[in-house]
Amino acid sequence: MKKCFILLLMLISPSFISGNDFIKEYILYLSNSQPYQNNSIIIEKIDDKKIFGKVVLDFNIGPQARYPHPWEKSYTINFNGNFESESQQISFSIKLNLHKLVTYSFKGYLIYINEKDSNKIYKAIVGEYYKNKKLIGGFFAKEKTN
Repeated sequence: MKKCFILLLMLISPSFISGNDFIKEYILYLSNSQPYQNNSIIIEKIDDKKIFGKVVLDFNIGPQARYPHPWEKSYTINFNGNFESESQQISFSIKLNLHKLVTYSFKGYLIYINEKDSNKIYKAIVGEYYKNKKLIGGFFAKEKTN
């Protein structure tokens, strides 16, 4: 009961959450990625209005019956974006020169989640992402644990 009350309090009062609590690496699950792709978000710094970090996007083709194109590899891209401390909303864009220039935009929220079986509370990021301003789908990023 006490844990439910604390979690409810955090949801009602977003200013209770400190953005600096979220400085770490997250395993990134994209709605159109494959299980063998290793995507991640690394948050390096957060202040009242800005967020800084890196995104790792893995375009490896995995066990395909062909050789990969030169652009089908993993990319690590620095970003700086917007952070709204009151709502815990983040937004940032990155540009990649794949077979042509592509802009990926991410919009989401920093949240806490309670894992049902262990009652452990994890940090996470949830939201949606766009490719060249077209909605691709949702994403979920869970803090990386050792």
